[in-house]
Amino acid sequence: MTELRGPFAAECESWAGRPDTFEGFIALLREWGDVTTEAARRSWGLVGLP
Repeated sequence: MTELRGPFAAECESWAGRPDTFEGFIALLREWGDVTTEAARRSWGLVGLP
């Protein structure tokens, strides 16, 4: 994952309200993984809104 840090930093430079570090982005992905796993376990659906 080390090779992704540079491109991520360049891409997210102007993102507002989103993780501003690679570590923050990875944490967000893990947390959403937990959410989707729990939703699947309960047979719930998910809706994504901007």
